[in-house]
Amino acid sequence: MQNIILHTNIGTDGILHLDLPIEMPNTEVEVKLTVKPTNNHFPITNLEDGLGCLKYRGKAKSLEEIEQGIIEATKQKWFNENKK
Repeated sequence: MQNIILHTNIGTDGILHLDLPIEMPNTEVEVKLTVKPTNNHFPITNLEDGLGCLKYRGKAKSLEEIEQGIIEATKQKWFNENKK
């Protein structure tokens, strides 16, 4: 058995191409392949992928309204957790 580790790039077509010279010509082999990102902690997404999870359907909020909402939610969560 031989373990081979490659660092390669998947093209914009989303297809991984592998050319591996193996020293066993004309032999049937079992190949196991594990693919993992090397530098991305999150999958690549676009804006449309995330918009579907938004529930808010009203008028757009201003930056001040958003910041105030964050402050209020943080205070409520902090006070509720520390009362226990």
